[in-house]
Amino acid sequence: MKTGIQEFRELKKFFFFVTVCAGVFASGRIFGSELLSSADVMESKSWALSFYGTRNRAEPVVRNSNVDAIQVPVSGGSETIFSDANTDVEMESDYSAAVAAVTLRPHDGFHYRFKAGQIRDYELEYSSGNVTNRLRSQSSGLLWGVGVRWNFQPQTIVSAGMAIDLSYTQTLANLDRFESGGTVERADIRFEQDEFQGALNVSRRWKTWEPYGGVKVAWVSSQMKDGQTQERIKGTDQRLSPFLGLRWEAFPGESVVVEGSFYDEESLSAGMTIKF
Repeated sequence: MKTGIQEFRELKKFFFFVTVCAGVFASGRIFGSELLSSADVMESKSWALSFYGTRNRAEPVVRNSNVDAIQVPVSGGSETIFSDANTDVEMESDYSAAVAAVTLRPHDGFHYRFKAGQIRDYELEYSSGNVTNRLRSQSSGLLWGVGVRWNFQPQTIVSAGMAIDLSYTQTLANLDRFESGGTVERADIRFEQDEFQGALNVSRRWKTWEPYGGVKVAWVSSQMKDGQTQERIKGTDQRLSPFLGLRWEAFPGESVVVEGSFYDEESLSAGMTIKF
């Protein structure tokens, strides 16, 4: 039987591991979809339902291969919003979303996850010289995704659990407002983002508390399509992100979960999971 001092020492080791991961990747751009799950193993033929809210800020990239591809209507015609051709345009995205997710473990193997959510207040920001430009959505967007998790080291009383999580997430938003300086114009731009992510998740349970954390690696494709010209531009980038989370089992089978990614990304998710 472990003493309280031994458990405290193991808890410090766990957080040291996560802190090292954060330090290694702090110098890169930090992104990634939330897991909102520890490395705990569900029983065979069981499932869980999760509801959560998330706030995310990231830096999507598109390559401006065609200067005339993306335009906004102005009095007397239309105007392009990107000036330099064949350059990568780094933007900052900001949005909040309400998401529902279902996790299944039909047998003694993988966990399967399906999620869908409503995006609110999607915004893209980029600079042109000394001017800050913004593309905003005044309507709701959509995100959906699928994932699979393999617990290659199940969690026990004396050891931490470890899992590999693979997922795909698509984000869709209609950007219908363009702001530049004091000018506001209508826009008709569809923004799409496809993210393929892999994550290492480590967790350790102490009574009703289960801290978890690890590292996420993602390949992201971003695309903008103009509703008027029907032209599109797109770009890709790779992302690395440490993350930390905490699950509290308030009642048997009912847990409150909080998860965050830090440094270059400001991402925070919180919600509730019910197991059946």
